[in-house]
Amino acid sequence: ALPAGYVRLYGNPVLATTGAPIFSAKIHELRTLAATPAGPPQYYAVVFDAALATHQFRVRPNPDVSYLVDFDYIRGAVDLVNGTDRPVFPDVYHHILVTGAVEMGKDFDAKTDRPVEYQKYQDMLAAVVQQAASFVRKT
Repeated sequence: ALPAGYVRLYGNPVLATTGAPIFSAKIHELRTLAATPAGPPQYYAVVFDAALATHQFRVRPNPDVSYLVDFDYIRGAVDLVNGTDRPVFPDVYHHILVTGAVEMGKDFDAKTDRPVEYQKYQDMLAAVVQQAASFVRKT
């Protein structure tokens, strides 16, 4: 199973020991490769398994031994409802959530410096979006 919070892969997976890439394939293509002799994984597909409610990482040919696979993936956001819940992005940017929440809660009609404060929030948010690649989790 892929890690909890998995949304999609980012880039191509590689075999950890050799760095050899594993190429994306459609699930029906993997089925046609099922009869190939066992060996190092060369193709993969991500399949949602409804019975397990998880995404599965399937490879072909069937591995002849255990292989460690490195891949980057994008993790989905979680609902922040408890005091101990943490956003998926780095701590250094958590203040942006507070700034955004304060801006949403203000009475915009009565606040004269709203455009300045709102622009600060937009600038901080834009900085996070520009660095989105650093939020990718590596396994």
